[in-house]
Amino acid sequence: MRRRFKLGGLAPLLVVALVFAGCHSTGGNGGNGSDGSTAADVDSGAFDAGLTDAGLTDAGHTDAGPDASVDAVSDTVDTGAGDVGAPDTWTDGATLELGPDAVQDDGSADASSSCLSPGWQSYFASRPALAAATLGRLGAAGLAQLCADLALLDGGGKLVVAEPQASKACVEPSYCPSIVPTQSERDRIQAAKYAHAVWLDAKGGVPWKLKDLSVSQLDELFDPTALFAGGVLFKYVVDHSPSDAYQYLVDQGLIKQDMLSTLVAVVDDLRTTDLEIDFVHGLKGNGHPVDTAVTVYDALKTFVKPRISRKGCHSMTRIVVALLRSVNVPGREVNGGQWYLNLHSSAQWPVVGRVLAHGDDVYSAALRAAPSAELLTPTAFYSDPANTAVCGADKGCLVGRHTALVASKHPAKYYVTRCCDPAKWNVVSCEKLMSQSFGAYLTAAELSAAVTSTKALCAP
Repeated sequence: MRRRFKLGGLAPLLVVALVFAGCHSTGGNGGNGSDGSTAADVDSGAFDAGLTDAGLTDAGHTDAGPDASVDAVSDTVDTGAGDVGAPDTWTDGATLELGPDAVQDDGSADASSSCLSPGWQSYFASRPALAAATLGRLGAAGLAQLCADLALLDGGGKLVVAEPQASKACVEPSYCPSIVPTQSERDRIQAAKYAHAVWLDAKGGVPWKLKDLSVSQLDELFDPTALFAGGVLFKYVVDHSPSDAYQYLVDQGLIKQDMLSTLVAVVDDLRTTDLEIDFVHGLKGNGHPVDTAVTVYDALKTFVKPRISRKGCHSMTRIVVALLRSVNVPGREVNGGQWYLNLHSSAQWPVVGRVLAHGDDVYSAALRAAPSAELLTPTAFYSDPANTAVCGADKGCLVGRHTALVASKHPAKYYVTRCCDPAKWNVVSCEKLMSQSFGAYLTAAELSAAVTSTKALCAP
């Protein structure tokens, strides 16, 4: 797997055991299959399609065995230190001695900590909420590491963090869906993400600013329970290096003028559509490794042709959240029926009022003709009277309704081919197919309109 960013610092955390079930498509989501698949293939997400490798340049990727050193690193990432000018108040270098005033009575650091350069002290002092969300969560060792890495970045250096040893040591057919970094590894990852985030913010690496975020939004970026499942582990996706995710977005040109446009661009980059096969749902016994956690880099760049969302929705939501977090867009993976059904995974970004209600929507056969902006559900959709009149407060129904409305507006090839030639696909009729897929979520008038709009795409 991949390694890149080296740092440390974090208070001890409680271990919370998290167990997630596998994610499988349901009828309302139209399946995950290609147009030529059988009905069973559609439901299971099987594909026979290739994907050309595009994006991040793979320089020196290596797989480290169980005896590899935790501190071993390979190639590094240029974070753009020379591309953005420092503020006028910036000073070169930093004093790295940790003075007695660096730590408060509760063990956390404050904005006047002596190891911070004057420029960084001024930065944090003018952003008390950000200081509390970052420095306030670091002990003395974590602050020292943060200071060192900020000084490194200010000097045009590159940050590297090693992949957790448990992740490097787990090689298929070993079974390890969860990766538990050591305390020191978690400290290093946490401080790395803090350093990356504030340096990107201070240097204007993204158009939006951390000072404009609310306390709850800052928590979605910096709370240890947002960075690690239960505050202690990675589940399905190992998001240890913000530089891996960030460099991918830079190389792909996915950082846009605002947070919402960037979110849409990221989802668009990962999607399987009628025109291109990209990410697909991992399937046991189909050549897709599904039981071992994978780093963000490997998910994006190593396991390709096609790229595989190993644990279905549970993997996909974590990949999208990791990419957005690397450019200071706060979000979080959620489950337990908050936005969709129990045992499935969603991702939320309250800062832009959007939800990826089901991670499998990224490759759902029903949604492959829809624009990526419409794939994401506005949070207001859940309380819209036009939708609650059909579904009430039932989250599964509301997500099915959103899928049905978007799929009806943008008929995918899966439905067009079957509506236009039912006999070839062993379908009774277009009306029957659409009713089975969307009838529970649409009014009679909406369902009739869906049939009409789909049939309208049939060749004369």
